[in-house]
Amino acid sequence: MAASEADQTRLEALRLALWQALQGSGLDGLATLPLSALEVLQDQGLAHDHIRLGDTGLLARLPKQSQWQHSPADNLAYQAHCFRACALSGATPKLQAVLPVSAALPYGALLVDFIAGRRARLPDDLPAIARCLAQLHASPLGTEAVALLDQSDLLAANSTELDRQMAYLDRYPLAEEARALLLALRSDLDACMPHSEPKPRHLIANDTHPGNYILRDSQAVLVDLEKAALGNPGIDLAHASAYTSTTWEPQGAARLDLGQVRAFYAHYLALVAPEQAERLRPWLLPARRLLYVRALSWCLMWLCELDNQRSGWSQERSQSSVVAHFQARAQHFLQPETLAWIDSELQGLEESLCP
Repeated sequence: MAASEADQTRLEALRLALWQALQGSGLDGLATLPLSALEVLQDQGLAHDHIRLGDTGLLARLPKQSQWQHSPADNLAYQAHCFRACALSGATPKLQAVLPVSAALPYGALLVDFIAGRRARLPDDLPAIARCLAQLHASPLGTEAVALLDQSDLLAANSTELDRQMAYLDRYPLAEEARALLLALRSDLDACMPHSEPKPRHLIANDTHPGNYILRDSQAVLVDLEKAALGNPGIDLAHASAYTSTTWEPQGAARLDLGQVRAFYAHYLALVAPEQAERLRPWLLPARRLLYVRALSWCLMWLCELDNQRSGWSQERSQSSVVAHFQARAQHFLQPETLAWIDSELQGLEESLCP
């Protein structure tokens, strides 16, 4: 995706700001790094810019905003906790340093391991993604995990976010059929939750769509961790395989059929301890339904906030061609026929994912 002149100007200013911050950081091998060594990577998301630090083996992740309405400093600290907590799994990059919030870097930066490899391809890499998630969810909960949000009560942990995003229903020109389908999905959430079952509580990433994995040889590495929490692994499994995730990215997009979705869940469940699999089974379909509502209502919110320059989701913060792609995807997801397909998928999975 080619960058416009305005995009290039913004990114070059960010590159210079990062270089200046590195010069004053006192970090070994980075304070003397020449500006020419800093490589701005192609913009492929809406939440971060990424700059490779030459041959140091490091990548700078520069937040564009806080997705959970934290202050810039609190957002940076939370993301650092996420990376440190997830590193214990061996399935994610390690955090090496933090550059604080400043006038030049308004959200600071995380310096993490640069993972060389390729983007995930579907459906071929689904087993590798399942292995990566099983490894993450089995991670010991060290001291860094204590600082993460506790989202083990699946519905309660997401209700505020869902309500905030669903409030945009009255601001977006949604077709009546699509509106009715989305409202039905939202209203069914409480009834479908297994209230009498124990609530799984593991380290989860919360943002596990296929575009967030780098394949290093045959190993999938999950590289986007700023929304990690203690919660239900069903959310991560849903996010990795739902239609709104597998067709979100411009590269490697694929619509999975029911057999491929079932196989992905089965592969994951075979990798975890039998007692963990049994505890998780009743939550798989409710978590998938909740993930769809969360993703679809996020699309509502984001489409409404694109022209709000004071919003963290303002289109001015991302490359124009990237914004155009994701805008088209979000609009597609909110079409009546897409929502009807999602509803039929959930119905088709009821027997196998929620016994």
